[in-house]
Amino acid sequence: MAKAPLRLAIFDIDGTLLKAGEADTICFLGSLQEEFEKDDIDTRWETYQHTTAAGIFEEIFERTSSRRPSESEIRKHIDRQTNLYEKLHSRDPSMFVEVTGANAILRLLGCHSDWQIGIATGGWKEPALLKLKSIGIECESLPLATCSDAVSREEILLRCIDLSKEQYGIADFEKVVSIGDAVWDLKTAANLKLGFIGINTPEKFKDYKDCRVLQDFSDQVLFMQYLEEAHVPRMLQTE
Repeated sequence: MAKAPLRLAIFDIDGTLLKAGEADTICFLGSLQEEFEKDDIDTRWETYQHTTAAGIFEEIFERTSSRRPSESEIRKHIDRQTNLYEKLHSRDPSMFVEVTGANAILRLLGCHSDWQIGIATGGWKEPALLKLKSIGIECESLPLATCSDAVSREEILLRCIDLSKEQYGIADFEKVVSIGDAVWDLKTAANLKLGFIGINTPEKFKDYKDCRVLQDFSDQVLFMQYLEEAHVPRMLQTE
């Protein structure tokens, strides 16, 4: 019997596998304006309780309408946002850019004997699949957890781990490493006691230790080394 995979690498999407930040803002705000006539939205996403599309959408409704959105309103927003992504990509595909080496590192891990892949994102499922496809990443065969599954990033990552256990037929993983570009990704990994690799500049994570950071995936050898070395990140102690 083949040895079961014991390690799991979970990739964030936005800012980690692809860069489409301007498109994200345009389509998210466009849906709010076109479908719900909501303008003057606070785009400091880090100030929201849950930095996911579902959490932000819900909080915007609570701030502006003093109620939570209905299921039909959520569905309407997702459909409109996805449609706006499709139109934007058709008009200007340069707004959807692969992070250097993203496709290659997924192919490498896809053939690895000790590591398996999961994908977890704070975005909705339909836009996530569309954006990944725009840079040539087909992930239908991979465990994918999104804010269509849960509101908080912690719940989304835990959902991805559960899906990965089911798909790869394993009771538990020896090691799980989260790969993300934002401080909220790091904090989520810390809360769940997971290893973490930052895909950004070292300055982004300067207030934390035990955090391996890479600009992108161009150095596959170093990335694999960091996967093996990844620890749970911690805040630096201040005087």
